[in-house]
Order: sequence, then structure tokens, then C-alpha cells
Amino acid sequence: MNIQYFKTRLIYKIRFKLQHRLPVNAIKEHKKGPKNYLLGTIEHMNYGDQAINIGESKLLNDVGLDVINIPESFIDEALPLIKASIKPNDVIYCHGGGNMGDVWPEQEVWRQKIFKAFPDNNIVVFPQSVNYKEKSTLLKATIEVAKSNKDLTILLRDKFSYQFVKDNFPENVNVQLVPDIVMTLDKSNSKIERKTKVTAFLRRDIEKLTDTRIEVLLKKLQSKYAIEYSDTVSDNWFYINENNRESFLDAKLVEFQSSRMIISDRLHGMVFAAITKTPAIIFDNNNHKIKNLYNTWLRDSKYIKFVDTSTTENEIDEILQQLEKNQIFKLEQTEFKNKIIAAIPTLERSIK
Repeated sequence: MNIQYFKTRLIYKIRFKLQHRLPVNAIKEHKKGPKNYLLGTIEHMNYGDQAINIGESKLLNDVGLDVINIPESFIDEALPLIKASIKPNDVIYCHGGGNMGDVWPEQEVWRQKIFKAFPDNNIVVFPQSVNYKEKSTLLKATIEVAKSNKDLTILLRDKFSYQFVKDNFPENVNVQLVPDIVMTLDKSNSKIERKTKVTAFLRRDIEKLTDTRIEVLLKKLQSKYAIEYSDTVSDNWFYINENNRESFLDAKLVEFQSSRMIISDRLHGMVFAAITKTPAIIFDNNNHKIKNLYNTWLRDSKYIKFVDTSTTENEIDEILQQLEKNQIFKLEQTEFKNKIIAAIPTLERSIK
């Protein structure tokens, strides 16, 4: 029995109940003037989603916007309250990630509800990857409600997703290709000592793609490094909100910052390695969103290397040797941030 798991889950439930009215109060008590809502903020223990949330909030705050955060679990309750008080200049921002499609249907249904509730307002979907099944009923429903939106912008974080939405969504939707918003964060930390260890951040969910080459590689690395196993999802429960979100993420990033190298099949295992300037060998997941993002934004990186299905073990050994020697750690965070701002008409207008 995992006592820590049950203990943290109990504390989570207590905090959840204590926090229940806060988003509702924020809607009612907000000062006069245009409101900016960020819908679908994260309460669960996925560090990648938390990092996306941090990137979204930081970007909106950096351009001077005061934001009302509405967590996922409060969307259904909040929508009629927002609808009752919404003004023409109010803007709706939807949390980004990799949940646009059939894999995580609850998030897709929420987006449909948001599109339907506010057809006349500016709506921005923060950077997403898409993964719809052939003849997807969810896709058809999302397209149908999107037809009525007068000012809908959808940001896509890889070329495949961008082209898919461009080809399938109605012409009234503003479709833009931008980086994953976590790539705007600089989390390198020279004060943390790199240890003689390799940390593997490996999936355990429905997106995992079985690849025996990962264990073969880790066995080879055992002769040089201590091997530690981790994940970008916590097994324990913590109630996360805007007050503790960044400290929660920073504690996880120490695992990256103190490693000589990262082995991962998680998209944000790759992105966290990039923003902490940690060499990494990256394997794909089953819907190829990692491969698509890598090929769009990181394929020229000297310290992040992707292993395709056709990559041989000898080629992986060569990649390993290159990473052990490389000392070029470059990532264009400011350029990435400016690209996202430029893709959102509401932000450009607010800056001007």
C-alpha cells in the first residue's frame, strides 16, 4: 500500500473543496474594463501541462493583461457566469497542450462548449497538437461549432497539426504555426551541479510506444553513469494553482538540471531538456506529436537528438558520442515568445 499516495490524495481533496468558490468569486469581483479569461488551467500532476500553464500566464502578464484563471474542473460552472456578464471586448484564452483530438475527449468537449458559448468574442486556443481519428465524430462537432465563431484563433505547435487544421477547419478560423509555449521559458541553472547520472523520463500511459531500443541504450549507459528513472507526471497528488505552480515545476526541473543526459519518450521530457540546456536522446510516442514538434522546431539543435523508428543501434551510439562531446546549448526563447505574440491579434492590439 502506498501511504504517501493516499495521504496526498486526501490533502488534495480537502484543498480542492476549500478552493471551490475562488474562480467563481474572481468572475464576479473583477474590476471594470475588458476581462481576459484563461480557461482550463491545470490542477493535476502533469508537469508538462503545468509548464504550459506557466508559459501562458507569463506571456499574458508580460503584455500587461490581468487574467482570470478558470481551472478545468470549474469550466462547466463558470461558462454560464461568464456568459451572463461577457462584454464585446472580453477575450477567452483556452489552455494549450496535446489534447486536441480523440485521445483526451473531455478537453475536446470543453473546447466545443467554449466555442459555442462565445461566438461573438475573441477566442484564442494556445499552442496545441492535434490527433483525430479517421471519421472522428469529435472533429466533426468541433468544426461545426467553430463555423459560427467571428474571431477564433487556433495556435498549432507543429507543422503536421497546423496543416491538418488549415485543411479541415472552416476559413473563418485564424490558424497559426507557433512553438510550444514552454519553449519560451528559460530554465537553465548554472548553479546546479551536473552529476554523473542519466535520467530517463518514460511514459506509462496510453500514448506510450513500445521501443526496446530504450532499454538497450540505458543498459549501455550503465557502464558510465548512474541511471535514474523518473517521469513528467507525479504518482502523488498535489493541489496546484497559480500560487504554487512554478515552485512545483522548478522542483522537477532540478532532475534535468543535475543530469548529464536525458532519455525520454515524453514531449515535455524533450522540451524540459531544451529549456534547461541538458543533452537528450528522444524517442517517439504513439501519435507522433514528439516527432512532429521536434522536426518543426528542434531538428537543428546540437544537444537534443531524436531517434526515429529507422534509426539503428549503431546510429544511436554515434548520437550518444556526439552529445557527450557537444557544448553548444542554444535555444531562441525570445524569438519563440515574439512569434506567439505576433500570431495572436488580440495581443498585438493590446500592445499597440
